[in-house]
Amino acid sequence: MTKVGHRMLTGAREALAIARGEHVPGAVVHTPVDVKALRARLGLTQPEFAERYGVPVGSLRDWEQARTAPDGAARTLLAVIESSPRAVEKAVTGLRRKGVITPAGGRILMRDAGGSADPMPPKKDGSSRKAAPRRAKAAG
Repeated sequence: MTKVGHRMLTGAREALAIARGEHVPGAVVHTPVDVKALRARLGLTQPEFAERYGVPVGSLRDWEQARTAPDGAARTLLAVIESSPRAVEKAVTGLRRKGVITPAGGRILMRDAGGSADPMPPKKDGSSRKAAPRRAKAAG
């Protein structure tokens, strides 16, 4: 068997083992987060959950309706909320009190040293990350 064939066969065997729930060394398996069940366990509406934990309501709805899946950072936040909801709420509340973050239109905006809110903090080199203007759709 060729090297490529051997790798393919090994990969297929590992995939089958993961599907069976077996441990495969070095394999990383991302388990889906049941956001709706988490929110229900906490007894919160979508707007309450979004406000309390600094998550955009639109993202929350998309996750619950399986239109999109939480990215890595969001999965981490959700896992921490699941294990320590009060700690996350306390952290978000503290950051709001300090003016570091503010809820605005369902988004968390970072505040700069001058106090103005910017949805995208500056790059490390100090230059702006302002979004490019949107193009008008062509008629047709």
